Amino acid sequence: MKKILTVLLLLIFIASTDSAFPVQANSKLEHRTINVGNFNRINVSSIINVTFIQGKATGEVQVSAPSSKMKYVKVEVNNKELCLSYSSRDNSRNNDGPINVTVQAPSIVEVTTTGASSFKVKGELNMKEKICIESSGASNINIPVLRTTNISLSASGASAVKMQRMESSTLKIYGSGASNIKITDALSPKIYLESSGTAYLGISNYSGEKLLVSTSGVSKTEVKTTDADILDLESTGVSSLKVGNIDAKMTDVTVSGEAVAYLWGKSQGWNKNVSGGGKIKTNVGTSIASQSSSVSSSKSTSKSTSKSTSKSSSRSKSSRESSKKSVPTQAP
Repeated sequence: MKKILTVLLLLIFIASTDSAFPVQANSKLEHRTINVGNFNRINVSSIINVTFIQGKATGEVQVSAPSSKMKYVKVEVNNKELCLSYSSRDNSRNNDGPINVTVQAPSIVEVTTTGASSFKVKGELNMKEKICIESSGASNINIPVLRTTNISLSASGASAVKMQRMESSTLKIYGSGASNIKITDALSPKIYLESSGTAYLGISNYSGEKLLVSTSGVSKTEVKTTDADILDLESTGVSSLKVGNIDAKMTDVTVSGEAVAYLWGKSQGWNKNVSGGGKIKTNVGTSIASQSSSVSSSKSTSKSTSKSTSKSSSRSKSSRESSKKSVPTQAP
């Protein structure tokens, strides 16, 4: 009886070991061309990597994947939105190889990436339509050059977005969670940057008319070089804001909480609002916040001293007059 139990336990152990450490077979690479029709929006999820080429509409999608994964790749178009996903939950196929999809279209108005997916543009993307780009999860977006009339870019989760050059009449960029956004050159008459959570939002060079920045949480926003006439900057929480090489007509800065704003350059006009433990630091390393408070303290001290001196003088005068009155007059 003990021998039978021993054998049964051994079999159970071997079975559990095989399931925990599956043996993966080599999988051949398959290539498929799928007809999808026209689309102007792309939604990528899971572990799919997309390469977008701007060109004449082909109505086709090129899919390259290991044979063990190909049947789980889902490609469909709903309301002109191309949806690319991977439906298998069997993690044993993860090491078989990547899933690559190549698509071509004259333009796109929306790009959404989630999960561990990626989206990259081969070459430049020049359009006349407004485009909305959203990345979340651990996804990745890479667009070398993007030119269009209106751009809205949003990154959340642990996603990453990288662009070399962005040109638009209106540019709005939002970073939240632990996302990372890096842009080399941004050209737009008006640009709005917003970061929260622990996000990082960095622009090497900005050229335009108006720069608006809002940072919160423990996020960090950095604009290394700016060529704008008007700067409207706000930093709250324990966030960090850095703007360099400023050459503006007017700069409006608001800092609160434990946030710090680092500013380099020059501005014809300044409007500084500091509260809490916030600080504004210039290129010479002097805290404008402490300067303002010290000036304010000096004025109040001066006023207080003046009032005290005035009161003391009036009291002395009053005392002298009363002493004169108290002296008795002698009879003639």
